[in-house]
Amino acid sequence: MSELVEEDHKLDSKWVIIPVGGADKLCTFISLLGANQLNIVVVRDYSNAERPKIENLIKK
Repeated sequence: MSELVEEDHKLDSKWVIIPVGGADKLCTFISLLGANQLNIVVVRDYSNAERPKIENLIKK
């Protein structure tokens, strides 16, 4: 994904795409990155089956 976005020159070089491997792992990555005072944006697709996981993550 990073390569595709970089080819189109639509991703600022200051941004980094980090594939986290699923909703269950998002909280860990957000905690790690947020501890370093980084600005974080999460763009994610999900199915209705994952909706409770995402809502729970937002509550945390």
